[in-house]
Amino acid sequence: MPILLWKRKQDYYYKDLLQHASSFGRSTSRGVKEKAKHLALERYMKRYLDGHAHSEPAKKSECTSMPDGDKKFARSRRPLDVPVHLEHSKKSESTPTPDGDHPRRHHDVQADGDQEFVYPWKGIVANIQTEWKEGKKVAESGSKLRDEFLRKGFNPLKVFPLWGYRGHPGFAIVEFKNDWAGFNNAMSFEKSFEVEHCGKRDYYGHENPGNKLYGWVARSDDYNSRGFIGDHLKKNANLKTISAKEAEDWRKASKLELNKYPHEQEFAS
Repeated sequence: MPILLWKRKQDYYYKDLLQHASSFGRSTSRGVKEKAKHLALERYMKRYLDGHAHSEPAKKSECTSMPDGDKKFARSRRPLDVPVHLEHSKKSESTPTPDGDHPRRHHDVQADGDQEFVYPWKGIVANIQTEWKEGKKVAESGSKLRDEFLRKGFNPLKVFPLWGYRGHPGFAIVEFKNDWAGFNNAMSFEKSFEVEHCGKRDYYGHENPGNKLYGWVARSDDYNSRGFIGDHLKKNANLKTISAKEAEDWRKASKLELNKYPHEQEFAS
């Protein structure tokens, strides 16, 4: 893998990187093996990343509220103030979440600015309305939430309600595809909650979150949290940065493309 392609300080955007790969791959002064790798990158980007790079975000959706078990939509009238990065207030840091999940301040950004996401990509839904039934808390099935998110265009694979000794704690995990389309859907899922002030910071910043659903994409602080959320994520996923995922995909694509041209590898060697 050419180091110049993946130096983290290189600020290539999609079009710049595509142009670079195309020009390098067709250069007459480069070696056959290097040209093959760049052409493989170009093919990979056009095949797998072009739609992701130019896709429009999902339509803005409203926070879901579920009074008396009936899902409705309520638009927030608060002024729009969406944070770029989550920073818990002092108040939210000391406020435990239901059943022991604390918003601990684990840094989900590496020294080079690369965020750590839970992988495969997962979303978190909080404040699901519950009721007591036969000594345990119960709520609507995860399939109903999944269908709701499908209608909004987020394309989740599954929604797993979390369970504890008291029953449903009011949280669920949303599973997305582990490719870039899944990541795009997960980020659109998160943004739809943020623009309605129903994101992660909003949830932890409210003493009384009402009956609205809150949601966000799972990152390292969720993964490392104590309680139902952290336990589930540790058992079913790991942490991965975007650059690590890109490099992993590049290695796989490069290997597949180079295997198509064994004569070029022999010639280059």
